Amino acid sequence: MFAIGDVTAFPEEKLADRAIEHAELVADHIRRMYRGKSPKHKYTPPEEPSIMWVSLGPSNAITLHHYK
Repeated sequence: MFAIGDVTAFPEEKLADRAIEHAELVADHIRRMYRGKSPKHKYTPPEEPSIMWVSLGPSNAITLHHYK
């Protein structure tokens, strides 16, 4: 069983870029298992601060920085 995105229990923000990283790793694990190999990598949440872009219309945005 695999989980990606918001349903994970990783101590990280639930952002799209994190879900994309999860999906790429899960896809690699599924490919490896299909070929009879063991998963090669383990996901480690990044330590750098998260940055979220919030749209304020067609030509403006703000960034939100989260520091732990």
